[in-house]
Amino acid sequence: MIQDLINGVPSYRDFLTVDELYKNDRELAKTYPDLVKLKTIGTSKNGASIQALEIGEGRYQAVLFGFPHPEEPSGSLVLNYLSEKLAENEDLRKKFDYTWHIVKCADPDGARLNEAWFKKFSVKKFALNYFRPPSHKQVEWSFPVRYKNYEWNSPIPETRALMNLIDKTKPDFISSLHMAGFGGVYFYVSENYPRLFKRFYDVVRAEGLPLHLGEPEVPYRVKLAEAVFKMPSFEDSYDYYMKQLGKVPEELRRGTSSYGYARNISNPFTLVNEVPFLFHEKAADISPTKIERKQSKAEEIGKRESVYRFIQNQFKIVEAYLDETSPFYEVVSEYLKRVRHALEAEKKWIETEPSIRRKATEAEVFDSTIGVILDELCNYGVFIRLLNASASKATNKSGILTCLKEVKGRFEEAYEEFERKAKYKIIPIQKLVKVQLGSLLHSADYLKLVRTK
Repeated sequence: MIQDLINGVPSYRDFLTVDELYKNDRELAKTYPDLVKLKTIGTSKNGASIQALEIGEGRYQAVLFGFPHPEEPSGSLVLNYLSEKLAENEDLRKKFDYTWHIVKCADPDGARLNEAWFKKFSVKKFALNYFRPPSHKQVEWSFPVRYKNYEWNSPIPETRALMNLIDKTKPDFISSLHMAGFGGVYFYVSENYPRLFKRFYDVVRAEGLPLHLGEPEVPYRVKLAEAVFKMPSFEDSYDYYMKQLGKVPEELRRGTSSYGYARNISNPFTLVNEVPFLFHEKAADISPTKIERKQSKAEEIGKRESVYRFIQNQFKIVEAYLDETSPFYEVVSEYLKRVRHALEAEKKWIETEPSIRRKATEAEVFDSTIGVILDELCNYGVFIRLLNASASKATNKSGILTCLKEVKGRFEEAYEEFERKAKYKIIPIQKLVKVQLGSLLHSADYLKLVRTK
């Protein structure tokens, strides 16, 4: 049955907007009034409703949410498709024996600020219309936490909506559906289930996608199997910065994740599946190069530091004229505060980490030399958005327009370098949805074997 569902995923060409997702919610609830309950679980900062579908009456409780970060739309298609199939198929509901709580869009405000690239995707369109708020304003990283001498209790409204849902449902299973940029597929899980991981690999292999075998997203993540990692926690991040810097800088303070919060409510199995939208064969090549990994990482840090210095200098020139009410202002200003400490910590990490003293793989070098350019483009892109927003309101536009020309010039240089070196392929959306759907359903199915009620 799981494979039949995967095979039935449509050939998506675009992502759905928030309004399109909400319209589908309403239509599904109207079509199946006895099976589908549409609920408002909270309200965003800008007053948008945060909607949840409740489908089924099974023994197990599952909370699934898309747009954990607003530039990650693939999961919303997974949930849009799955909710339709659950509503129309009684055998499917009985087989899984779950009550499904489905939030297609956990961050409607942020998602809307990305919608310009949802249709007819291109790398340039993505980077120039990119938006991701600072960590402490992200849905997935502002849940309350208390650890050692640290306490965070400032969840954003969107996070409070998910907290209410978790408190009420006490889920057995949680999955937030994420999206990566360049590389391969990888997974974060709360528990070590090797037999389940084999099912993950089968789904990825069936779609002809690679596993992510390059540099880790964060230096402190714990590997359980190839491309499968223990869910990182706030505590892991806190201990990492204490070890490297002797403190947790104010700019790096935030809350915990849905996993960190829910494990104290009902200790659910948690799955995060990261799927990339770009691919190059070197991203999955684990053959050794002649370059030391330490050198490769040092060059990556140098590249990121150069970008940081350029944006910092340009920001200072026009800071007095920038629109502080723009959503992009906080992104850029927090980036400048956060990255300085993050780079400092990474520099110390590569000096003390034993595992980095070996030859780098092709995948690791690719991440450090090519993958890093995509991040550079996004950083320029959101700064350009801030400058454009500020220029539209400023009485004296000359300084902003001069800065805008400089930043656009750097963006074009980086984009040309990326196009020349990356030689990427855009992964069809259908493949991303199939992989995320398959890993989600296999997890829900496997969980019943190990957590019988």
